[in-house]
Amino acid sequence: MEMENEVFSLLKEWCDRLLSLQITEIEDTSLSGALLCPACNSIHGRCADAVYPLLLMSDATGESCYAEAAKQLVEWTERNVLRQNGSYYNDVNNPWRGITVFSCIAISEALLHHGHVLDCETRGRWEKIVNRQANFLYHYFTRENYRTNINYVASCAAALACVWKLGGNEKYKTRAAEWIAYLKGNIAPDFLITGEYYNHKHTTEKGCKAVDLGYNVEETLPNLVLAAQILGDRESMDVFARSMAAHLEFMLPDGAWDNSWGCRHAKWTYYGSRTTDGCQLALVHLLEQDPVFGEAAWRNLMLYRRLTGDGLLYGGAMYREAGEPPCIHHTFCHAKALAAMLNTGFKTAPRQSVALPREKEYGVRYFESVHVHLISKFGWKATISDYDMPEKPSGGALTILWHNAAGPLCAASMNSYSLVEPYNMQMPRHSEEDFCQTPRIEYLSGGKRHMSINDTGARVSVSESQDAVNISVSGHLLRSENSRTGVFSLRYVFSPDSLRIRVLSEDGGEYILPLVSSYSDEVRVSGDALQIRTSKAVITVEASVPVRLKSAPNERRFNPVGGFLTLPIYAELKPGEEIELRLRVTNS
Repeated sequence: MEMENEVFSLLKEWCDRLLSLQITEIEDTSLSGALLCPACNSIHGRCADAVYPLLLMSDATGESCYAEAAKQLVEWTERNVLRQNGSYYNDVNNPWRGITVFSCIAISEALLHHGHVLDCETRGRWEKIVNRQANFLYHYFTRENYRTNINYVASCAAALACVWKLGGNEKYKTRAAEWIAYLKGNIAPDFLITGEYYNHKHTTEKGCKAVDLGYNVEETLPNLVLAAQILGDRESMDVFARSMAAHLEFMLPDGAWDNSWGCRHAKWTYYGSRTTDGCQLALVHLLEQDPVFGEAAWRNLMLYRRLTGDGLLYGGAMYREAGEPPCIHHTFCHAKALAAMLNTGFKTAPRQSVALPREKEYGVRYFESVHVHLISKFGWKATISDYDMPEKPSGGALTILWHNAAGPLCAASMNSYSLVEPYNMQMPRHSEEDFCQTPRIEYLSGGKRHMSINDTGARVSVSESQDAVNISVSGHLLRSENSRTGVFSLRYVFSPDSLRIRVLSEDGGEYILPLVSSYSDEVRVSGDALQIRTSKAVITVEASVPVRLKSAPNERRFNPVGGFLTLPIYAELKPGEEIELRLRVTNS
């Protein structure tokens, strides 16, 4: 193993910080051995997933402290979240038992790759634990009672495959193969994986499927690939490679995953998703298929590096600047992806630079299974969504705006931030009010907000020419309760020198454009124009009406989804009158 490479260096930094958060001074059995989260001021029930990277680190360095920490984590878990049927609960106060799949994979992978560093007694104990877990999973996830998100049954396939490889029980191999075959039926014609919803066959009024990019690339595909690789199923590996290539269309040039639209968008972290395990788990097993997979693994790794502070991976791009602490869930989960990179012999860098799909200037690509359009033209990268799954921006929303010169400019959040998964999400410490980061039309009536992004029935049309990409949207302003008011229209015109956004609302109101902006950016407002000067670029917004800020130019709004600070720009809409905003980006 190459000791000085970037992967190992980052993994060691994370593991050392996790060791510093392990509870060792308190002898109470409900606390001793667990990891204490500095963001949530609590213990996450899945913290023992760190056993895999910790055991790798012990093996690589020869230092027993890592193996000892791993043993203590397993013992804490056995004492506090174990149930009589052999399963684990999600947390001490969360009864979901399907979470057992992740512990089973982590301990099994630790044994398969690094079990030789354990004493015989501990190794035997861990082997009994994973066999007990596999027996539970074998009976718990069946075709008859399968009513959960697809990531769990994909991970069940991986868990059973791992335990089969470890102990040779053929029934686990057979069931893993059955799940692989069954789940290939959840790949849509556009090769996105569907089923990330409690009803995995759910179809919306528009014919859309339940798809979440973050969970697909960081959990479902990685564990399907792992299971197929263990079973030697080359045909399935080829199918999953094609699916991963389709998902890779959504990776931004900086290595981020554009999950600005997914059905579990509430847990988007820019580099992936909360509580998931990392895309590298799949990408490193697919390197032989296409060098672009190695490039994607590397760029996403470098994003981890940029978003790591004080030894922990932060939950989004600007958490640190917003003063929000890092939840350790990101670190102990994504550390497993780094362990996978090292155990598959991933080199310190790709041998050659390979363009990601979204770096190519192709115009527009459409994903019918989710009603999402991707734009890549004239240096602009954008996502337009009229996806009609609940709890996410729709209505032809501009959910991502990214420019080669500036990086991220707009990044959608939940329409209204709430803790959909209270134990797996963060409540902002420094934001006094919920602020939606999605560009939108808003109209107040009777004290209620009616927004364009609530309209799941909105329609989107596209036209392209040599000089421009035109996206037209028509819909109605709605409250969250689906109370409909007047019609609206939006038109996005992407050209070499600008993005023009034309807006019309029958009821009037205002158009809100939250632009990603650091506290250090210089902001100037003058009548119908606003300029933001960053360290990389100058962003200018000109409008056919005066634009304004509702707070001081040095104030910012933060949202945990995506994890960005923004400067919201407001433009008044008069009933039935179209306005235009023109956005230009130039190098500093």
